[in-house]
Amino acid sequence: NDVHKLKDGPIDPTNQAPDATIYANECHIKLCSCDDLNKCIVIYRRCVIHEHMFHSLLYKKRQQSISYFVEYFDDNHMKQQHFGIIEYFFSLQDKSFALIQRYPVKHLYSNYFKTSTYYNLLKKALDLFFFVLQTKPSMYDIIPVENVSKHCIAIEDKSCLVVTSISSYNEHD
Repeated sequence: NDVHKLKDGPIDPTNQAPDATIYANECHIKLCSCDDLNKCIVIYRRCVIHEHMFHSLLYKKRQQSISYFVEYFDDNHMKQQHFGIIEYFFSLQDKSFALIQRYPVKHLYSNYFKTSTYYNLLKKALDLFFFVLQTKPSMYDIIPVENVSKHCIAIEDKSCLVVTSISSYNEHD
């Protein structure tokens, strides 16, 4: 069944990201000694990560799929999970990165159940699988693509987003 496995890495290059250099330049300065950002960086719409297809906001054929909302880990704290929307992918010196709008955690999901007699029983499981995020992103993160962990489902409310990670995902491109 290895025939159906996707090869990890960015696919679908584009030149439709005029402001991409604003964020990618930070990465370019750290990793490259040349003066020409445009020579080194290639912007991509999609990327295969851990054998799963992830889309960016630049990918317009995603239909009903929201495969750009993801769970990820930053480079410094592999245990600290974050959630956000992938703006685009880019490669620089044979390394692949994702630019992600981070949505900060607003409060624990279990807070909604504090008055329940089952609160202590449910708290750990609820907070493991569901996250309450702010409705607006707070910052941008540039991370190695291998730090993208899972696709997410986000349910929008007036004052928050409720998010859960997807354990199994089939791509229908």
